[in-house]
Amino acid sequence: MNILLITISVIILTFVILVIVIKTKQIRKVDSFTCKLKQEWILQAFWTRTLGVLIISNSDLDNIKSTVAKIGQNQNNIIDLIISESKKDKDIKVNREKIKNELIDVFNEHILLISETIYNLKSEKTIDQSELSIKIKANNDKVGKLLSELSSWITMNKARDLFGDYTDNIIAQFVSYKNKDWETGLYVTDDMINSVIILSNYITDALEY
Repeated sequence: MNILLITISVIILTFVILVIVIKTKQIRKVDSFTCKLKQEWILQAFWTRTLGVLIISNSDLDNIKSTVAKIGQNQNNIIDLIISESKKDKDIKVNREKIKNELIDVFNEHILLISETIYNLKSEKTIDQSELSIKIKANNDKVGKLLSELSSWITMNKARDLFGDYTDNIIAQFVSYKNKDWETGLYVTDDMINSVIILSNYITDALEY
């Protein structure tokens, strides 16, 4: 009887240990994805802000090109992380390679539009600002649509709005920097970081569900 009880206890204990090990690995994996994506988004925001500062400050072209290359690498890292994590949801039948390539295109378009905005601010141009705003909103729509295709827990409108908030805060930073309004610039920088963290959390919560 004692031997039977001991055997049963050992089996139960082994099972509990296995469950704990599996859950711990899952948690570590989730945390790893969450932290990595958030880190890449924050770096993306930082390097985009740096790009604006360099352009407005008339930095040398090589420095600007290096920063653009850094932004491109961060964008690719973000996309790779999102696509890789989305593959865990077997119920979503989509062409992820196609979505990946389209995300690369719309992210590149995003940076081009941001760069155009910066040069407009620098040159005091306002003639095509309304047209540029329309292009930026259209780009936000594209990002939201593509992200929504990767998870049933991501809605186009929500993803678009969060990405739009992030974009608006980036542009607000450049306006503050151009006007040498340093105090406002600090608040806007905080808003930019907060908005990109909210965006990242929204994506990770959806993909990890």
